[in-house]
Amino acid sequence: MTTIVGTIDRLAGRKRPQAIALPGQHAKRATKKMNVSANAGALVPFMAPPYCIDAVPLAAVAPGRAEPSWIRARLLRELGFRADMEVRFIAQKAVTNTDLDTQQSRFHIPNDGVQHRLSGMLSDAELEAANLLHLKAPWPRPRKRQPPAMIQARQGEQGGKRTRQKGRDHVGLPMVLVDARGRTKEMELTQWDSSGSTVIHGGDYLEFMRQCGYEPEHVVEIWAFREKPFRLFGVNMCAESPLHVVIAYKEQQFAA
Repeated sequence: MTTIVGTIDRLAGRKRPQAIALPGQHAKRATKKMNVSANAGALVPFMAPPYCIDAVPLAAVAPGRAEPSWIRARLLRELGFRADMEVRFIAQKAVTNTDLDTQQSRFHIPNDGVQHRLSGMLSDAELEAANLLHLKAPWPRPRKRQPPAMIQARQGEQGGKRTRQKGRDHVGLPMVLVDARGRTKEMELTQWDSSGSTVIHGGDYLEFMRQCGYEPEHVVEIWAFREKPFRLFGVNMCAESPLHVVIAYKEQQFAA
């Protein structure tokens, strides 16, 4: 004790000794206080739990959307597909008059379902074939009214006949349209340049829609699936299938 006091007396007027150098209980307390101060702003590493979270992205499944049981229990089996393949909800909509109009002859798929769910099932080459590689937001096309004098002058230049500008021919991506009873029809999926709308169209489209009994204002759900290639020991067990799109009434039920 005398040695410590004498050392402190000799250091009088100089820099005060660090508390960490003091012996005994006082040094331990001082050291602990210094460590707490030094680590107050330090980053603490976070270790992730040693397991994977089994979850499906919200972009692929609508919140609270229950998959119809008849799709796996009956439809996939009738079409010759595996019952454990992915079936993805695309969108819900009410059938419109334009979906059944002879002038339009196409079925419109809501843009949100195309952008967040359907496009993820297609390869880049398929997206390009469907004109979906660069998605466009649909926009309304208000008709511009021209003065009668301008219309008459234009018709006079054209010999009194109105001509309509021809747009690009939309071939689209080959796909299969399916109804809830398993009826199928080969169609094309494409996005129109003029409006940015994604549609299903093709030969005998209206006839197929009439056979399936779709009517305006009926609420339908759109589901999609496709077989992916699977190899086992170098052998192709199943080949890739075209995209299949199912249109079914929301409340439609079938016995399994």
